[in-house]
Amino acid sequence: MEATASASSAACVARKPSSHSSLSVVDAYSRTPLGILLNFCGNSFMLVGKFPIEPKRLLTLAVQLPSDVAGRLPLTFQAVCLWCQKSSYSDEFGAGFEIRHINPENLKRLQQLLGQGAQHRQVGQSSATGGFSRPR
Repeated sequence: MEATASASSAACVARKPSSHSSLSVVDAYSRTPLGILLNFCGNSFMLVGKFPIEPKRLLTLAVQLPSDVAGRLPLTFQAVCLWCQKSSYSDEFGAGFEIRHINPENLKRLQQLLGQGAQHRQVGQSSATGGFSRPR
């Protein structure tokens, strides 16, 4: 059964991209690479990729799991793009998303995966945005 993501998470995860810890996100239907997951908080996350993503667009996404994760089936869920902008120091684009529907088990697996080797921050503290400032 699908569930709506809850925003009650007490901690946020900020990630800096690295070759061994990056989580690639693709369009679940076309398999088009969309970017790397940089931070995750409650039911929101940010991707950084080579191409812009249209705000207000609802996508079905799949997180490609690293080779050392048991099962290795991608985590799939639906999310809507809230904003997208070009980086101030590179040719990449940052996009903010809100998860709309995710299987509770996939949400748990994603939170566990992001917690491994990532820096946890309490909600309200600033997090790394990779040269992007979220539009207000």
